[in-house]
Amino acid sequence: MKKHKRFIILFIIIILALLGYYYIVYFGDDSQKPFFEGAIRIIQVIISIVIAYLLYDRFGTSRKVLDKQNELIIEFIEKYRSLGIYTYIIDNSILKQSYLRPGRKLKTRYEEKFMNRKILFPKGSLGHPKLLELNTILDKPLFPVELKPDLSALKFHSLTAEIDEFDRENYVFFTFEPIDNSNDLNQKNFMYPNDDNTNFEEFIKRIESSITSIENWVNRESSMNIKLNLE
Repeated sequence: MKKHKRFIILFIIIILALLGYYYIVYFGDDSQKPFFEGAIRIIQVIISIVIAYLLYDRFGTSRKVLDKQNELIIEFIEKYRSLGIYTYIIDNSILKQSYLRPGRKLKTRYEEKFMNRKILFPKGSLGHPKLLELNTILDKPLFPVELKPDLSALKFHSLTAEIDEFDRENYVFFTFEPIDNSNDLNQKNFMYPNDDNTNFEEFIKRIESSITSIENWVNRESSMNIKLNLE
């Protein structure tokens, strides 16, 4: 989009130059011509400078940085989308299992009555390879800073254990691999991420917001509207 704005500015300058020339030829008298001819020369110099700037910006350092940022975003999208989280909900002593991948409209896949439940992740999540891959990309120096807050839903700084009475029907359990025994969904194996007691609805909204931010970035930096396969 920034590149388009520059070309629009250049186009306006050229139009103004042509209008000035047209005025000189058809309406100007001899006394005005030196002034307008001088103005035309100045405009020509400005156009040359703008073109030189556009070419420099296109092939210079800023272009390379933007290209690298786009590469990092694409890499993040691919790993983010392939992450996959197993979701376990116990409702009236019945275990419900589903598979969550980052995408749009996640909330519609779950019953409203589960939205206020707190979320729990396995106690080893801080060092899980899948999360480390994502967080390594987020922490790279050239990753767009403005995107990091929206893409950090799975960036865990700490995990906290529940020490009071533990009722499994108050929680939504997440794992990165399927579990074989529902008894593993217990106080010993799961913890709160980032000490913030995020509920299921808030977590889903953060995932959906991350998808929106990614798409906005891609379309802002692209010359055409792109709809990513992130349903």
